[in-house]
Amino acid sequence: MIKAIFFDLDGTLLNTIEDIGDSMNRVLENHGYPTHEVSRYKTFVGDGMPTLVRRALPEEKNLREEEVQALIGEMKTIFADNWQNKSELYPGIKEVLSTLDEEGYLLGILSNKPHDFTLTTYEYFFNAWDFKVIQGYDPDHYPLKPDPEALLSLINKWNLKKEEVLYIGDSDVDMQVATNAGVKSVGVSWGFRGAEELRESGADFVVDQPEEILEIVKTSKNL
Repeated sequence: MIKAIFFDLDGTLLNTIEDIGDSMNRVLENHGYPTHEVSRYKTFVGDGMPTLVRRALPEEKNLREEEVQALIGEMKTIFADNWQNKSELYPGIKEVLSTLDEEGYLLGILSNKPHDFTLTTYEYFFNAWDFKVIQGYDPDHYPLKPDPEALLSLINKWNLKKEEVLYIGDSDVDMQVATNAGVKSVGVSWGFRGAEELRESGADFVVDQPEEILEIVKTSKNL
């Protein structure tokens, strides 16, 4: 039986793509670089903010590493002031979280978003629910997903068996971290990447509506 459900954050629980895209485009504008359509950022995100910045920069510039690091710092500064402008929970997420919380499941967030931003985002959008775990990317403690170290550490911390855990996300990285950790995965098609990528990345389940998560959990004895 499923006892714990760990969620990715961006693209899974929360639609953040406009705030991410707007912030990075401002960085690019500040330096005279071409900007991108916000939808393009759906292919840039998922592997941490430094990788997002590198993907958004024009390849032909051949920037020195110290220049790239400065732009990453600038992105963090701009995003820190603009992360909540347009971001919002996906329709149906509130109801699903409320049901899971009321029924006593252990809820957690495991994101590749920097840990400080993950905590701030949780406190602003999710403190109505009793999440036991909120973990963003912290290079001093864990590598980025799809490395399973962070997820396995959370599983061990709560004395869970792998068959008692679901990991839910919207990208290949999320499906891969679940596979690498040996837990069942649920891919959400409403996020940044889509159902085809999720299936190709080994998702055990793909859902099109948040309420379908509840059906999977209810039938977890058959997983």
